[in-house]
Amino acid sequence: MWERLIEKARALGPIRERRYRVMVIEGDLQTSNRDFEDLKSAKAYADDAASETDDAPPVAVVLDYRFNVVHEGRPYYA
Repeated sequence: MWERLIEKARALGPIRERRYRVMVIEGDLQTSNRDFEDLKSAKAYADDAASETDDAPPVAVVLDYRFNVVHEGRPYYA
């Protein structure tokens, strides 16, 4: 599943060095994204996204400028 998110993230263009992109597969299978200037904010956003539903939590990952997954969003209730 991460491969799909990484592919979509690459299609959005490069991520600047020392910046992060959060990619989310929502509960309705739509993909959303948001870029951040620091890892702490990106992780918090990914965790929030992963906490949005109880039955089918969205998948959220934080990517660095090399498109490596550096964090997977974790629901707060897990």
